Amino acid sequence: MEDGRRNARPAPPARLLSAVAVVVALAGVAFGGWLIWGGQPLPASARNLAPTGEEGRLAADPLAIADFDSGLESYAYIRSWTDVEELQFLSRAEVDTYESGDAGAARVVVSSRRPEGKLIIAVVQMRDRAAAVEVADELDDLQFEAGFERRDPEPNTSVERQVEVFPLLGKSDSQERKPVARAHYVHGDLVVRMELHAKTAEDVTERFGGLLARQLKVLPADG
Repeated sequence: MEDGRRNARPAPPARLLSAVAVVVALAGVAFGGWLIWGGQPLPASARNLAPTGEEGRLAADPLAIADFDSGLESYAYIRSWTDVEELQFLSRAEVDTYESGDAGAARVVVSSRRPEGKLIIAVVQMRDRAAAVEVADELDDLQFEAGFERRDPEPNTSVERQVEVFPLLGKSDSQERKPVARAHYVHGDLVVRMELHAKTAEDVTERFGGLLARQLKVLPADG
């Protein structure tokens, strides 16, 4: 009996079991983040973003963009503001405006073969919510300097910062220019930019609102 007691191993302490459980849980969280961001490391600036998604389901990408398919080009590598700037689709003034809000984590999606035209969506995280609102307002103001006009929001959207521009009739390059619609809105500390290089004027006046409404379902506007 004494030999049996001497050779028997004591049961693991409860604290040790708890520590193991914590490590396993943290590993699961890290792996979930890896999957959410397409198997790429989560940007440091995006780690504090609250996940978006329907209650009771897996958390969605915190920089959520709707699935617009139809010629979806792969920009999955874009994870930061530096990546966005390198795409060179923004004016110098727009770049400076984003940087004034300390632009950080970012995502971009381009859907080039939609029946309405080419759709570009960019979601960029700012320093805080106040900075996001200020940047969105300034981006909206810049559109008028570029020749855009105010676009009235549809009843199914809550975004006031919408603009549009149409080719000028009689201009020699009017056949090469496309009607364009743009919208900027805020979700928390995120600035969402959505623009459509439309095939026809009707695609801007009648269909842009529906596309914007789809984006608002996955990342609602609150500013």
